[in-house]
Amino acid sequence: FHAELRYQVTYQDPRFLSLYTQSCETAPHQKLTLRRGDTWDLAHGYPVPLSDFFPDRSGWKRQLLALVENEIQRQEQAGISRYHEGWRKALRRHFNAQNYYLTHEGLVLFFPMYALAPAIEGIPAFLFPYGKEPLSRPESPQNQNRCPSADGHP
Repeated sequence: FHAELRYQVTYQDPRFLSLYTQSCETAPHQKLTLRRGDTWDLAHGYPVPLSDFFPDRSGWKRQLLALVENEIQRQEQAGISRYHEGWRKALRRHFNAQNYYLTHEGLVLFFPMYALAPAIEGIPAFLFPYGKEPLSRPESPQNQNRCPSADGHP
């Protein structure tokens, strides 16, 4: 048996710190990897909810799930990844608004291992670039929508 715990800082600027922690447990013929995302507002010392990166009343959850669905279909058609037969239902059932982190390229939404795909696929993660719908980008540091710019600067 083997256990491992690591973290990865994925984004840091004067306003945000984003990272994920990942634990991996390996037993003979079985592996389980768990990931947890954290994004913090450094000015206020509070975690940032995923909804803060989208305009109010934008239907962001529905839009994100539709984008993930399109990406899964693209990956399967291209032969890049393989997902479970019932991944569409599992997508909504396993969505968790806490399962995200920021990178300099965009926001990453991830799902638990085994939830959408076999173990060989690991933890399914989907990148949403800043400035593309439904993810908005602030015009200035005073903007209440606190999404960092694509180049990592406020």
